[in-house]
Amino acid sequence: MAFARPRCLVRHKTIHAEDKAYQCDICPKSFARSDNLAAHKRTHSTERPFTCDICSKSFKDSSYLINHKKTHAGEKPYSCDICQKPFSYKTVLRVHIRSQHTGERPFQCGICKKAFYKRQTMGRHMKTHTGEKNYQCDSCGKQFTRSTALKSHKPTDIGGKHYECDMCFITFMRKACLQHHKKEHACKTEYKHHKTTHYMIIKVCQ
Repeated sequence: MAFARPRCLVRHKTIHAEDKAYQCDICPKSFARSDNLAAHKRTHSTERPFTCDICSKSFKDSSYLINHKKTHAGEKPYSCDICQKPFSYKTVLRVHIRSQHTGERPFQCGICKKAFYKRQTMGRHMKTHTGEKNYQCDSCGKQFTRSTALKSHKPTDIGGKHYECDMCFITFMRKACLQHHKKEHACKTEYKHHKTTHYMIIKVCQ
């Protein structure tokens, strides 16, 4: 990898340093620099502090915002040496080469050894092992691993609430939200009459 300035190379080399004193308290990953750890920890949260002043799209890292702005300018300075397809992002070009030409999967899960073309895809995959779900529906409380899954879960029509629970009469905008809510009623109390006048309480969880 080439760098325009010597200090950029020096900074980059810290990524490969063996001494990685900054440990993530959520996953096993560790870093040589505190700012790299801080950037990494945003991947475990919904925080997106870097916002595009053109379209208001937000990002977890400043470098993602810089690359994103190239799409507004129509810039595609990176071309594939194999098929000449142009790209706005160098990272997207690298993924394109791996997925379309070389088949290389350099990012491997440390738990199940599954390999991926992209680091971000591996990061999302890791959440399936940790059970981490940072995105929650504000209507029904259901949680999701990915923001895209939450967006597809949320209703497209926010004009009214159409689905009513027949047990407690709370209404929801989507059928999926109602179904998730009704699971709370699944553990119901049933009463079984014994030979005496006493009753036995039995919890039945479906």
